[in-house]
Amino acid sequence: MKRFFCMLTMVAAVVCSATEYRIEAENMNRDDGWTKGVGGTGGSILYAGKKGLVATGTYLLPGKGHYTVWVHGETRNENWRRARVAINGVIFGEFGDAREKNFRDPHFYWTKMPLLLDAKNDDEVIRVEVTSLAGGARFDSLILSDDPKFNPAEMTDDKITDS
Repeated sequence: MKRFFCMLTMVAAVVCSATEYRIEAENMNRDDGWTKGVGGTGGSILYAGKKGLVATGTYLLPGKGHYTVWVHGETRNENWRRARVAINGVIFGEFGDAREKNFRDPHFYWTKMPLLLDAKNDDEVIRVEVTSLAGGARFDSLILSDDPKFNPAEMTDDKITDS
């Protein structure tokens, strides 16, 4: 038992020192009309059945700092499936279908929100809200990072688009 506790403590120390915080879409509270589905990579994704649907969650950021907000979404190159991200009531930006040259198949991509989240305190509580601006909006997750050089597309084959 003592060995297990030590291992757990080591794992917790590694997790607590990370600068990226991932919020999975399927774990958010959501209006009826958001549908949990399977994305192109086999993971869970939320699809909005109509405009105006809201998915929310309240989270604890363990450290103060300036956080970049990234959204992992899916594009079908049609430029109308869009959603908006707000944190603590402030709109951070939009994401959705991205027009791309040489588009082949629907795929996931990362959108960097244009605003930074300024966490002034340790253990700051934030409320994240994603609102569909059209039916068909879809997303997998959000990442908040206090590392200005962090780029989630470097961890995957996904692309990056502007919000």
